[in-house]
Amino acid sequence: MRHPLIFYYGHTAAVYVNKFLDHGIIKNRINAKLEKTFAVGVDEMDWDDLNASHYDWPTLAEAKQFRAQAKEMVLAAIDNSNTHKIESWHSDMWVVLLGIEH
Repeated sequence: MRHPLIFYYGHTAAVYVNKFLDHGIIKNRINAKLEKTFAVGVDEMDWDDLNASHYDWPTLAEAKQFRAQAKEMVLAAIDNSNTHKIESWHSDMWVVLLGIEH
């Protein structure tokens, strides 16, 4: 593993929040600090920051709360979508499936 286990616990939630923001599905972040902390470090890229002193890892309770909020966000996006069809990668549901695959 490239990061402490807590990173992998929060990573997919951060992917959802960041991609939902990019796609315009949501307008506000849940927790900017955690979204940044959990965003990068899975791939072996030279720009990945693996210096442990650059991170303030959250507690398990903080990560659980973040995941619960992200889950609520995803479920609300699905419930509020005007279509569940995936007509193109511009579809909101495409972003939901991206997170599921991730």
